[in-house]
Parts: sequence; structure tokens; C-alpha cells
Amino acid sequence: MFQYSSLFFIFAFFLTTVNGNSTNSYIPECRSSTCGNLNIHYPFWQSNSNPNTYCGYPGFGLSCTNQSPIFHVATDSYYVTQINYTQNTLTLIDTHLVDQSCPRAKHNVSFSFFHGNTELFPLINYNSIDLNLILTFFFNCSSFPSYLGCIECLNSGRNRSFVFGGGLGEIPRFDWHGNCEECLMVPVVGTESKGLTLGGFGESLARGFQVDWFAARTCGVCEASHGYCGYSYSNRTFVCYCEDGRHAKDCHDNADIRRGSQYYASVDVEERHSVEIDRLNYKSQS
Repeated sequence: MFQYSSLFFIFAFFLTTVNGNSTNSYIPECRSSTCGNLNIHYPFWQSNSNPNTYCGYPGFGLSCTNQSPIFHVATDSYYVTQINYTQNTLTLIDTHLVDQSCPRAKHNVSFSFFHGNTELFPLINYNSIDLNLILTFFFNCSSFPSYLGCIECLNSGRNRSFVFGGGLGEIPRFDWHGNCEECLMVPVVGTESKGLTLGGFGESLARGFQVDWFAARTCGVCEASHGYCGYSYSNRTFVCYCEDGRHAKDCHDNADIRRGSQYYASVDVEERHSVEIDRLNYKSQS
């Protein structure tokens, strides 16, 4: 009984909230926000201040911690230092590599890495960014070519670690996988990394790398018509929220006007079960 009464209360509160303003009753709270010096709007949304996931693409929620926007991919986290909404690119820095005098990459960053998050793939890609260069690391090698320079700050007994790529040269022919504990490939922004020296790999890692996203590019048209960008989970398509309903492209497009908006929420009940409220339509109180 407690379960159903609690659920009814949440439903009632939710309906009251979305119907509270008769003038803008069809426009959800999808306003842009800021975190640090970044403006966050569709297809991204600030997850810890705006729980409305329909305000952006799935997996594109950015948390804001100490005025630093953080992008979460699978079990890893990246600082977002730049978002270019015109070119659909953002610059990411692995949170483990910031403020480290001798940073050590913890995981591969590759197309297959983003493929592991089914919410993002194929919306995120770094392979198409010509600016990126790939650094290849070999860690804790018990045997290695004696003429090579190593990453001295990562020495472990007689084992040595190496990095190649950019200005560091090509990987020499050697059984690296058979003699090294780990091999990782990490992209870095390549403008300054082309002249990379062995002692400067940490600075390159700290600059991060760029990715681009493939999301609906119609958000600017929607906003120009005084609408707000959103996302339809049922159709997996872009939605323009306007005062008179939801549209496919902009507020002047009458081809796909709906006199009700789809809102989505997850309601926790006992034992952490969740109930998805799909296609919750409401009428304006005008």
C-alpha cells in the first residue's frame, strides 16, 4: 500500500509541476546552464541540476563538480574543457591525468572504448578528428631495446616504460606485447604534440583530446524560433518544444505539432525498482 500511495503522490506532484505555468505549459525546463566557463545546452544537459533527461541525448549528461564539467563514459570520467556547438566537438581530459607530475594512462581510449557504452555509440567518435595524435604506451617492460629512451619517472626496478607517437618516433620492431605488462593507446591534441619530446608527454596528456558527436543539428533552428531543444525517447529523435506544443524542427513547423508533450521520469519504489513514465501527456490550463 505504501508503494502505491507514494507513487500516486509523485505522479500528482509531477503533473502539478509541468502544468504549473499556463503560459508556457508546453515548454519543459530545458534552459541552458553554465558550469565554470562552459555553456551547457542541447544535446548536453547538466545532470546534477537538471534531472530532465529529455533535455538532451542519452548519455550526454554532464555533472558539474567544483565548477568543472565532467563527462562520464562507462566507468571513466573526463573533464570537459571546451564545447564547440558549431563544429560539434568537445575536448576531454582524463580526470586521472590532471595535476600529475608523472601521469600514467589507466586505460585505452579508442573507438571500441566508446563502443562499450551503448547509449553513446555511434554518437561519439574521436577517429574523425584530424587534430588528434595517438600516443602508444608500453608499461613495465622486462626486456627492451637498449638504445631506446624510457619514461624514467615510471621506472620499476629493472623494468622500463616507453611511449611512442607524435615527435617521439615510430614503434620499433620488437615483441612489446610479450615483454611488457601493458600496452595502451591514448589520443592527444596534436597541434603541439607533433614536436613532442620524451619529457613532455605529460603535458600532452594534460591537454586532452577532441571528439565529435553526431546529434541532431537542428537545435539552432529551433532556438531561433523561440523554442527549446529536447529529445524524444520513444522515437529517438530531436524535438523542438514550443509554447503551443512540440514540433519536429522549429516552432513555425505545423507539420508535426502535438498539443501535449512527452515527459519521462523514473520513480524509485521499494527495493529500488523503477517505473518509467512514458508518453505522459497533459493538457494546458489556458
